[in-house]
Formats: sequence, structure tokens, C-alpha cells
Amino acid sequence: FGNLSKLHYLDLSDNRLGRLEGDRPLPLEWLDLSSNALTTIPHLGNLTHLRKLVLDDNRIADLHQGAFEGLVNLTELSIRGNAIGHVPDRIFHPLHNLRHLNLASNRIQDFPNVALDGLEELDVSQNLLSSLPPSLLGNAAPLRLALHGNPWVCDGRNHHLSQWIRANPGKVRGPNGAADDNAAVCSAPLQLNGVPLVRVPLQSRCPSEPPTSSPPSPGAAKPVDDAVTAWARRSGLLLDGRASRPCCWPQLLLHCFAFSLVALQLCTLFFYTLGFYRRLYRPLKRL
Repeated sequence: FGNLSKLHYLDLSDNRLGRLEGDRPLPLEWLDLSSNALTTIPHLGNLTHLRKLVLDDNRIADLHQGAFEGLVNLTELSIRGNAIGHVPDRIFHPLHNLRHLNLASNRIQDFPNVALDGLEELDVSQNLLSSLPPSLLGNAAPLRLALHGNPWVCDGRNHHLSQWIRANPGKVRGPNGAADDNAAVCSAPLQLNGVPLVRVPLQSRCPSEPPTSSPPSPGAAKPVDDAVTAWARRSGLLLDGRASRPCCWPQLLLHCFAFSLVALQLCTLFFYTLGFYRRLYRPLKRL
């Protein structure tokens, strides 16, 4: 295509392309490479006029750093239907004009903790996400999100996301593309499974819990539960594990119940001791 100096739109979809090199500068503004056999993002840095890039339904598993260098005018990027599992922190940093980003139907487990200024629409539906970083939302009230089909963990780590949906009604899209604030549902903890993220009670989060936790080091000692908490875990009243945390309110109630039992036992012991003193010890003392 090197001699096509007036080529602006190019559709190469539904082929068997396994590799593509855009090493020659072209005035392309729209490039569709969907439904091919690409395993990595092709080098397109010389297509500086490109505004829309479609890479749907390929075999891309990795987003290598610098994959989008030079695409300074890109406003719409779609990589849905691939096998991407990880998104590098600064992968979208060169895309200063990016407005629409579609990463749906991949295997993404985490999203970079970076702000995407100017982004208007983000589709991360049908992935393996359990949370989104607060920096992604920020003050981005115009942002439209597609979040359905992910195993969201409805604890402290998604407190900000639940608040954002409440504060921006109509900004979450459902599977049919229409506004649906109930589209994102909780997968864990067990007592909130199936509950829309927007309906999770904000007070269910313990204020003292940090939003995220790092896994313990191999040599670190495992925290030991007290007797009441250990009994509650064995009884299934408190959940544990990476995907869920013990809820603070049941734990507080259990401790109050335990303290009440201890207080009752102490009162019973006191009355038995007083009765012994009056009936036996005091008569014997008179003799």
C-alpha cells in the first residue's frame, strides 16, 4: 500500500493475517484488522493519522509495552474477543486523544492503576476482573462503563466503584448496550452473590479495613484468630480467603454475644458464692 497516498480507510477483516507491519507512512484514518490470526499488536507507529483501530477476534494474548507508540491521533481502539490476561501500566500512555476503549471478552484479571484522561467510554465486560482502581474513575463523570460478566468482589476494594455508580446514574451499560446500573453484580462474598454492585450497602465495609491487601510473604506468620472468630469461621458465619473478607458486623455481634455469656457466668458464680456464704459459712462461723 506504499503508493496509495490517498488511502484513508482500509478493511482487512476476516482474513488469515498472522503478521502485519505498517512500516511505511500512510494517511490511514481507519483500519480494521478484526477476525484474523494476529497474536500480537502489529507495529503501526508510522500511521500517525490513524483515528480508529479495530483488532477484534484475533489471538492476541499480550500487550507489549510500546505497542501503541506513535498513534497520537487515535480516538477509538477495540481489542475485544482476544486472550489478553494482563494490561501493562503505561500501555495506553501514548494515546492522548483516546476516547473509546473496548477490551471486552478477554481474560483480564487486573487493570492498571492509572488515569485515562479524556476517556469517554470503557468496555471491560466479560473478563475476569474483581475490582477497578480508583484512579481510573477519578472525576470522570462523562465516562460510560460496561462492567457486566466480571466476578466483582463487593468488599472495601470496590467501595469507590459502588459510590461512582450511585453518583452517576445511567453511565453503566448492560449487555444490550442500554443504560443499566444493575448490570454489574457481585460474585463474592457469598452473602452478596448476585447482588448488583450499586445496591451493596456502603456501611457493610469495615472502616478500618484497607481497600486492598497484599499477599503475605512465604516466611510471614499466619495471623491467629481468637476463639470466637475461629468458631465463627468453622460455623460458616464468617468468610475468609482472597476473594472475600470477614464481615465486621457479624464478628462484632459474635463478640458481644460471647461477652454476654461470660458476664452471665460471672453473675451466676457470684450468686452461688453469696448463697454459700449465707447458708454454710456464716452459720459455721457462729459455732
